[in-house]
Amino acid sequence: MRFLTLFKPSSSATPPSEAQLHALDSYMDELTKAGLLIATGGILSRQENAVRTVLANGRFSVTRNPPGASVLFDSQGWAILEAPSEAAALEALERLTRLAGDGSNEITQIVNHQSRAAS
Repeated sequence: MRFLTLFKPSSSATPPSEAQLHALDSYMDELTKAGLLIATGGILSRQENAVRTVLANGRFSVTRNPPGASVLFDSQGWAILEAPSEAAALEALERLTRLAGDGSNEITQIVNHQSRAAS
């Protein structure tokens, strides 16, 4: 099972220390070697980098820095986890969050075209 996680630091969170970053990197390496962490990264500021595309009536349009709220753009980090169960993904996510610092996560199961074809 694959899961997409989005992390948003709390408004009172301070940037992680070098020691926290080292511990986070070490744990992410451990998860990657175990096959649980597929990919991870940061999300750049919505004000500077957001693009919305829409296909309507055959017309494809692009809007830079669109209005409207989105959990994706409130987030600052993301990860794709592969785990045998949601419980296993949540266990890994809890430790990641404890290392990253105060904040909240959203986690949702994702599928790819191979997963759909096998169903």
